[in-house]
Amino acid sequence: MAENKIKQSKFGASGFTLVEMIVAVAVFAVAALALLNIYMINNATQRKIAAISLVTVEARYALETMTRATRTGAIDYSYYSDGTVSNIQNELAIEDSGGNNIVFKMGVSGDGYCSDRGDCILYKIGSIDWTPLTSDDVEATRLDFYIYPPQNPLLTGASLPAQPRVTMVFTLRNITVKTAERKVIELQTTVSSRVYKR
Repeated sequence: MAENKIKQSKFGASGFTLVEMIVAVAVFAVAALALLNIYMINNATQRKIAAISLVTVEARYALETMTRATRTGAIDYSYYSDGTVSNIQNELAIEDSGGNNIVFKMGVSGDGYCSDRGDCILYKIGSIDWTPLTSDDVEATRLDFYIYPPQNPLLTGASLPAQPRVTMVFTLRNITVKTAERKVIELQTTVSSRVYKR
């Protein structure tokens, strides 16, 4: 009979009750859901940061390229009709120090230069064909140039003795992510040419 008591006490002392198991599973499930939620929030945040980073890098590169060309070159007033610039221009023509013409403009999706996914910023140096300045991962939604003064002030007898300058305004957005996660960046800068010749 003593043998039977030992077996019962061993059997009764070991293991968990059904209630303890349910509580343990519930606690584990709540902890797992909390961790899953944190992971999903972190993943969404990483995608947003990557989208912002991509569009920022593209915008900086485009802005720096156009700014450098404008600073080191001269605005090519002869590119525009009658050598006069009026209102907002959708193309910027620069003559660099080597005499090459550099033109920046907005390209249209599917025009053979931009991807079918969106519009882009194009540039052309001399007789070389148009080349995309922005990648297929971003879309240019605006590109405007405000050129002042409207006539070349570096010509002798010019009525406005002002240093030529260009205000560039453009908007880029990321198109590689879901529509709700797309990030837009708008940039504007004014650059004057460093070419001083009369």
